[in-house]
Parts: sequence; C-alpha cells; structure tokens
Amino acid sequence: MEAFSDTYRSLYKPKLNLATKYRRKMLKTKCLKACFVIGCTAIFIVVFNPKYLPFYRARIYSSHNKISFPFDSNLSMTGIYVFSNVCIESLDVPILRGKARDRFNETKKIVVYGGHNRNPGAVRLRVAGSKNSRWNHWDLHFTDRTLPGESSIHSGDTAFFIQPTCPGNFHHFFVDEFVPLYSVIAASNRLHPDSGSHVIYRTPQNSKSRCSDRNTYEDFLWTLYVNRFHDVFYNFPANTCFHHAIFGSKPALERPRDVIDHVLRFYNMTSSSPDVRVKASDLYVTILSRQDRRILNPEEVAAFVGDAGFRKIRIVDFGAVSVRDQLRIMSTTGVFVGVEGAGLQWAVFMPKGSYLVDLAWPQKHWGFYYDSVVSRFGIAWRGVRVRDVRLNWTSYERNVRGGVPVKEEEKEKLKRTHPKNYFDNIWKWSDIRVQKKDIAGTLDKVYKGFKNNIERQN
Repeated sequence: MEAFSDTYRSLYKPKLNLATKYRRKMLKTKCLKACFVIGCTAIFIVVFNPKYLPFYRARIYSSHNKISFPFDSNLSMTGIYVFSNVCIESLDVPILRGKARDRFNETKKIVVYGGHNRNPGAVRLRVAGSKNSRWNHWDLHFTDRTLPGESSIHSGDTAFFIQPTCPGNFHHFFVDEFVPLYSVIAASNRLHPDSGSHVIYRTPQNSKSRCSDRNTYEDFLWTLYVNRFHDVFYNFPANTCFHHAIFGSKPALERPRDVIDHVLRFYNMTSSSPDVRVKASDLYVTILSRQDRRILNPEEVAAFVGDAGFRKIRIVDFGAVSVRDQLRIMSTTGVFVGVEGAGLQWAVFMPKGSYLVDLAWPQKHWGFYYDSVVSRFGIAWRGVRVRDVRLNWTSYERNVRGGVPVKEEEKEKLKRTHPKNYFDNIWKWSDIRVQKKDIAGTLDKVYKGFKNNIERQN
C-alpha cells in the first residue's frame, strides 16, 4: 500500500520546469526575509520604546504628583528628557571613565527620586547631543524613595545637563553647545533673569587642551541667565538637588536669527533692535587677522578692498579683544574677510544682508565650509580660492605635534601624501599671500550688491 501511494504521488505530482522552481524558491526566500525583518522590528520597538524603560514614569511623575512644568508641551523634542527631584550624591567606589589622556574618576552619581518608578536601578539614558561627541548619554540611578529632606542642598529650580565638544573653539562652542542650549532653555521658559538655572557637564575639561577650555566663551552663557558656576556634575557638592533636571540638548530654532538678536540685545548692541534701520554706509569691512592660517599681506588686502570702492576698512585680531568687543565689531561689520576656520563663525553676528568673503585653498586639502552655515542667518557668502599657499611648519608642530619638530625626511613625505585627518593636516596650518587677481573680482561683485542687499534685508 505504501508503494502504491508513492507511485500515485509520482504520477499525479505536476512537473515543474526550472524557471518555475526558481521563482518558488525566490518567493520562499523573500517571505523568510520579510518575517525576519518584521520580527526584528517588533523586538526593537518593545526593547527600545521609552514606555518600557524605567525612566519613563520618572519622566512623567515626581515623588508626590504629576509634574506641572509650564514648558511640558514645548519640550516634546526627541532625545530631551525631563525629570523632577534629581540629586547629585557620592559614590561608594569611584568609577574610572574615558580613554588615554581623557581618563577621569567619577566620584558622584545622579539619582532620580520618585515613588511611581516601578523599576528602580541604574539606567544608561541616551540623549540628544552633538554628533561630534561620544558622551551623549547619562548614567542615572532611579529610586522609589522620596527626596531627602534636611540633608540635601537645594540648588535652584532647574539644571540643564549637557555635553560640549570643543568649547575653546568658537565654531564648536556656538554650534554644538550654545545654540542647542539656548533652544532648550527658551523652550523651557527659563530664559529670564530670575531663572537661576545651572549648566552641568557630563565630562571634565582637559586643562592641557585649548580646545576643551570652557571659560573661553563663557560670556555667552551669561546671556542665558545661568549660574556662574558651570562644571562637570561630580564637582558639585554631594547631596545637591534640583527641582527639575533636563538632560540633552539640540538646536530647535524656527528663526535662526532669534539667538543672534537675543545675544546682541543682552549686550545692548543697537543693531539688534527692530527700530534701528541699518545703513550700509555705517558698516565696516573687517579683515580677520589670526595667529594660525595667517594672511601674510593684510595691508595689501585692505588696499584691494579700498580699490573695490569700500571706505571703512579695519584689520582685527580677535585673540586680542574680549567677547563683548568681538560682538560689537561684528554687529557693525558689513563685509567680513577671513581665512577658512572657526573664526568665521563670528560672521553670523553681522546684520542681515552682509557678506562673508571666505578664503580657502581646496586644491591643497583645505576647502570651504561656511557657505551653508551663514546663509541660515541671512548672510551672503562668497568664496575665494587662494593660490599662494605657504606651509608653516612651526604652526603645525605647535598645534599638532605638541612642539616636537618634524624631520626633513618626514616633511617631504607629508607633502606628497594625503592628510591623515581634518586636524593632522599640514595644509590646514599653512599661511597665505592673497593676490589681487584672486580676490578683486569677488570684491567688485560684493561692492555692487552690498548696499542694496543690506537695505533690502533690513
């Protein structure tokens, strides 16, 4: 009977050609792949959905009742988390963090109090932050206990927990730290003189690195009405508590000029007032002088600018003036001429309709960057390709090699090879001599459109 059954099946089983077999095999493979993707997606949603994480209820409830922030609806930004009753407390055993020269000991922890948290314990909270940082996370300790009473130091209403990248560099300070922090503080209704908010960092600054100096541009932080003490969280006294804590920061400006106008109003710069009409004749052409990536003939460049028709011209070294003076200079600048680098970030403080003349040498691995940056703030951009580029080994050795001289054989090798990275690039640290034939055409075009552009934008 069994043999008969096999024969029956063989006689009536339809015969398939190779093409049909291949199509069925591919269909089966696609079905398996689809099932795999759907299954993985379901697992991802369950595991990473915030409502399944223990910080979810702490985000919604305080230790006694529902948080009634006046800024609840405005802080519904992805990666920004709000908690109440947060304290900085001592660790029994310090935790070693970081790598190589950036190692540090965490001596304190951040504790979130709240009776509605169902899953007490430690959680690594990943937050919004700059893509240039690898520290966009905070280790929080949740507890269902109520907030300590007399033993705690209540240090104000709100603390903003953020992570800067390179605060000693104005571009990174402004883009990675200041604008995102301004956005979150404004959205939380804490942008007023009575706020007394704190700015708290994830990691300490490296005292040996100019890039990590958090005091260089701290005058900008005062425009946000924050406490003058801003430091890594474990340098705060033990048992320091805050009514509200906001973790993470991201830029969220409907109108990019808002942050510019806010800073200029804080320092009483009249050009930020809507009642003041900016006149092109009152504005300067400012030529930026630098310690690195120098313009070797700034006086000649000033003469080229004069030949184009401009009359109010100045050469300025920002390293020699205060932050407030730099703001005053830029708020009265109509054309900003400078070498590609972080200093050009100051161009955003010019009046709308102004021009940035950006000098770079893309043929030697140092290209343009600020065209898209300044345009968002109403600034017109013009690029000038400089051909006379001169290597400055002293500058390269000081900034990249820690003062160690580069041997002649290695110099020749570096000239022939592609730069290792953005920083270790001998051409980045070069000087230039600007030729009139390189810049004259651009200056003529800027002069012709300058007055109309300023008056139309203002």
